[in-house]
Amino acid sequence: MNNRRSRIISHSFRKFFTLFFVSACFFLFSCTSTKIDFSEWKPASNLSDVYGTWFSSKGEYCYPFVVDGKKYMRYASAKSDDTELWNNFALSKNMDLADLWQKRFVYAPYIYSKAQTLERIPDSDENDIQSGRKFFISDEKIYSRVELLIPERLVAINLNFFVLRKDGKALKEQDVFHLASNKFPDIKSDDILYFKIGENIAREKAKD
Repeated sequence: MNNRRSRIISHSFRKFFTLFFVSACFFLFSCTSTKIDFSEWKPASNLSDVYGTWFSSKGEYCYPFVVDGKKYMRYASAKSDDTELWNNFALSKNMDLADLWQKRFVYAPYIYSKAQTLERIPDSDENDIQSGRKFFISDEKIYSRVELLIPERLVAINLNFFVLRKDGKALKEQDVFHLASNKFPDIKSDDILYFKIGENIAREKAKD
Protein backbone atom coordinates (compact mmCIF):
# COMPACT_ATOMS: atom_id res chain seq x y z
CA MET A 1 0.00 0.00 0.00
CA ASN A 2 2.81 2.38 0.91
CA ASN A 3 4.67 1.51 -2.30
CA ARG A 4 1.57 2.23 -4.39
CA ARG A 5 1.09 5.54 -2.61
CA SER A 6 4.75 6.44 -3.19
CA ARG A 7 4.42 5.66 -6.91
CA ILE A 8 1.32 7.89 -7.16
CA ILE A 9 3.10 10.76 -5.39
CA SER A 10 6.19 10.32 -7.58
CA HIS A 11 4.10 10.28 -10.76
CA SER A 12 2.18 13.40 -9.67
CA PHE A 13 5.42 15.20 -8.86
CA ARG A 14 6.88 14.34 -12.29
CA LYS A 15 3.73 15.67 -14.01
CA PHE A 16 3.87 18.88 -11.96
CA PHE A 17 7.59 19.36 -12.60
CA THR A 18 7.17 18.76 -16.35
CA LEU A 19 4.28 21.23 -16.57
CA PHE A 20 6.22 23.79 -14.52
CA PHE A 21 9.33 23.39 -16.69
CA VAL A 22 7.41 23.79 -19.97
CA SER A 23 5.54 26.84 -18.60
CA ALA A 24 8.78 28.42 -17.38
CA CYS A 25 10.45 27.92 -20.77
CA PHE A 26 7.48 29.47 -22.55
CA PHE A 27 7.50 32.44 -20.17
CA LEU A 28 11.22 33.05 -20.56
CA PHE A 29 11.01 32.82 -24.34
CA SER A 30 8.11 35.26 -24.51
CA CYS A 31 9.95 37.74 -22.27
CA THR A 32 13.31 37.61 -24.00
CA SER A 33 12.15 37.42 -27.60
CA THR A 34 12.49 40.80 -29.35
CA LYS A 35 11.16 39.72 -32.74
CA ILE A 36 8.29 41.71 -34.18
CA ASP A 37 5.14 40.06 -35.49
CA PHE A 38 5.08 41.42 -39.04
CA SER A 39 1.50 40.28 -39.56
CA GLU A 40 0.50 43.34 -37.49
CA TRP A 41 3.55 45.55 -38.05
CA LYS A 42 5.65 46.56 -41.05
CA PRO A 43 8.95 48.46 -41.42
CA ALA A 44 8.70 52.03 -42.71
CA SER A 45 9.45 52.15 -46.42
CA ASN A 46 9.36 55.89 -47.12
CA LEU A 47 9.65 59.14 -45.19
CA SER A 48 5.91 59.78 -45.31
CA ASP A 49 5.45 56.70 -43.09
CA VAL A 50 7.16 58.47 -40.17
CA TYR A 51 5.56 61.87 -40.75
CA GLY A 52 4.21 63.49 -37.59
CA THR A 53 5.00 63.44 -33.88
CA TRP A 54 5.27 60.14 -32.00
CA PHE A 55 5.07 60.11 -28.19
CA SER A 56 6.18 57.50 -25.64
CA SER A 57 7.29 57.31 -22.01
CA LYS A 58 10.88 57.39 -23.28
CA GLY A 59 10.56 60.50 -25.43
CA GLU A 60 9.31 61.58 -28.82
CA TYR A 61 10.19 61.62 -32.51
CA CYS A 62 9.06 64.46 -34.75
CA TYR A 63 9.41 64.59 -38.54
CA PRO A 64 9.82 66.89 -40.35
CA PHE A 65 11.45 69.42 -38.05
CA VAL A 66 12.61 72.34 -40.19
CA VAL A 67 15.59 74.53 -39.27
CA ASP A 68 16.93 77.15 -41.70
CA GLY A 69 15.14 75.42 -44.56
CA LYS A 70 16.68 72.01 -43.76
CA LYS A 71 14.57 69.02 -42.77
CA TYR A 72 15.48 66.96 -39.73
CA MET A 73 13.95 64.35 -37.48
CA ARG A 74 13.94 65.59 -33.92
CA TYR A 75 14.33 63.14 -31.07
CA ALA A 76 13.56 64.56 -27.61
CA SER A 77 14.08 62.53 -24.46
CA ALA A 78 11.48 62.43 -21.70
CA LYS A 79 11.82 65.35 -19.30
CA SER A 80 14.07 64.88 -16.28
CA ASP A 81 13.52 66.51 -12.89
CA ASP A 82 16.89 68.21 -12.28
CA THR A 83 15.87 70.44 -9.37
CA GLU A 84 18.20 68.73 -6.88
CA LEU A 85 21.09 68.89 -9.33
CA TRP A 86 20.66 72.65 -9.75
CA ASN A 87 20.20 73.23 -6.01
CA ASN A 88 23.37 71.29 -5.21
CA PHE A 89 25.35 73.22 -7.80
CA ALA A 90 24.05 76.55 -6.48
CA LEU A 91 25.07 75.58 -2.93
CA SER A 92 28.54 74.49 -4.07
CA LYS A 93 29.09 77.92 -5.68
CA ASN A 94 27.41 79.91 -2.89
CA MET A 95 24.90 81.20 -5.43
CA ASP A 96 21.23 81.97 -5.18
CA LEU A 97 19.20 79.53 -7.31
CA ALA A 98 17.36 82.40 -9.02
CA ASP A 99 20.71 83.97 -9.97
CA LEU A 100 21.97 80.63 -11.27
CA TRP A 101 18.85 80.26 -13.40
CA GLN A 102 19.40 83.69 -14.92
CA LYS A 103 22.90 82.56 -15.94
CA ARG A 104 21.83 79.01 -16.90
CA PHE A 105 23.35 79.04 -20.37
CA VAL A 106 26.75 79.88 -18.91
CA TYR A 107 26.65 77.31 -16.10
CA ALA A 108 24.67 74.47 -17.73
CA PRO A 109 27.77 72.74 -19.21
CA TYR A 110 29.23 72.60 -15.67
CA ILE A 111 25.98 71.51 -14.03
CA TYR A 112 25.66 68.55 -16.41
CA SER A 113 29.35 67.67 -16.58
CA LYS A 114 30.24 64.02 -16.06
CA ALA A 115 33.57 62.71 -14.78
CA GLN A 116 34.94 66.26 -15.02
CA THR A 117 34.04 66.37 -18.73
CA LEU A 118 31.93 69.36 -19.67
CA GLU A 119 28.72 68.71 -21.58
CA ARG A 120 28.83 70.69 -24.79
CA ILE A 121 25.54 72.56 -25.15
CA PRO A 122 24.73 72.79 -28.02
CA ASP A 123 26.89 70.43 -30.05
CA SER A 124 27.14 69.12 -33.63
CA ASP A 125 29.21 66.78 -35.78
CA GLU A 126 30.48 66.46 -39.34
CA ASN A 127 27.15 64.97 -40.53
CA ASP A 128 25.17 68.00 -39.34
CA ILE A 129 23.68 66.03 -36.45
CA GLN A 130 22.90 68.56 -33.74
CA SER A 131 22.25 68.10 -30.05
CA GLY A 132 21.14 70.35 -27.26
CA ARG A 133 19.44 70.44 -23.90
CA LYS A 134 16.31 72.45 -23.15
CA PHE A 135 15.63 73.75 -19.65
CA PHE A 136 12.31 74.87 -18.25
CA ILE A 137 10.56 75.50 -14.95
CA SER A 138 7.22 73.94 -14.06
CA ASP A 139 5.53 73.89 -10.63
CA GLU A 140 8.67 75.43 -9.10
CA LYS A 141 10.84 72.57 -10.35
CA ILE A 142 13.62 72.66 -12.94
CA TYR A 143 13.37 70.16 -15.77
CA SER A 144 15.46 69.44 -18.83
CA ARG A 145 15.36 67.17 -21.85
CA VAL A 146 18.01 66.23 -24.38
CA GLU A 147 17.20 66.86 -28.03
CA LEU A 148 18.84 65.48 -31.14
CA LEU A 149 18.33 66.75 -34.69
CA ILE A 150 19.02 64.08 -37.32
CA PRO A 151 19.31 65.20 -40.98
CA GLU A 152 16.65 63.85 -43.31
CA ARG A 153 19.17 61.95 -45.45
CA LEU A 154 20.20 59.85 -42.42
CA VAL A 155 16.57 59.16 -41.58
CA ALA A 156 16.00 57.96 -45.16
CA ILE A 157 18.75 55.34 -44.98
CA ASN A 158 17.62 54.14 -41.53
CA LEU A 159 13.91 53.73 -42.24
CA ASN A 160 14.00 50.05 -41.27
CA PHE A 161 14.64 51.19 -37.72
CA PHE A 162 11.00 52.26 -37.53
CA VAL A 163 8.24 49.65 -37.56
CA LEU A 164 4.65 50.80 -37.89
CA ARG A 165 1.41 49.22 -36.82
CA LYS A 166 -0.96 48.54 -39.71
CA ASP A 167 -3.32 51.35 -38.72
CA GLY A 168 -0.40 53.83 -38.84
CA LYS A 169 -1.10 55.14 -35.33
CA ALA A 170 1.71 53.42 -33.44
CA LEU A 171 5.42 52.92 -34.01
CA LYS A 172 8.25 50.97 -32.42
CA GLU A 173 11.96 50.54 -33.02
CA GLN A 174 14.02 47.59 -34.17
CA ASP A 175 17.76 46.94 -34.36
CA VAL A 176 19.97 50.07 -34.53
CA PHE A 177 19.71 53.55 -36.02
CA HIS A 178 23.20 54.13 -37.45
CA LEU A 179 24.26 57.75 -37.08
CA ALA A 180 27.75 57.14 -38.54
CA SER A 181 29.02 59.83 -36.17
CA ASN A 182 32.36 60.27 -34.46
CA LYS A 183 30.62 62.14 -31.65
CA PHE A 184 27.13 60.74 -31.09
CA PRO A 185 26.40 57.06 -30.38
CA ASP A 186 24.01 55.05 -32.51
CA ILE A 187 20.43 54.81 -31.29
CA LYS A 188 19.58 51.34 -30.02
CA SER A 189 16.03 50.03 -30.18
CA ASP A 190 13.91 49.76 -27.08
CA ASP A 191 10.72 47.79 -26.49
CA ILE A 192 8.53 50.88 -26.15
CA LEU A 193 5.47 51.94 -28.14
CA TYR A 194 5.28 55.41 -29.67
CA PHE A 195 1.81 56.76 -30.45
CA LYS A 196 1.09 59.30 -33.16
CA ILE A 197 -0.65 62.58 -32.42
CA GLY A 198 -2.64 64.68 -34.90
CA GLU A 199 -0.77 65.95 -37.93
CA ASN A 200 -1.83 69.57 -37.32
CA ILE A 201 -0.38 69.43 -33.79
CA ALA A 202 2.80 67.87 -35.19
CA ARG A 203 3.20 70.74 -37.64
CA GLU A 204 2.78 73.33 -34.89
CA LYS A 205 5.28 71.57 -32.59
CA ALA A 206 7.79 71.42 -35.44
CA LYS A 207 7.82 75.24 -35.49
CA ASP A 208 8.71 75.53 -31.78
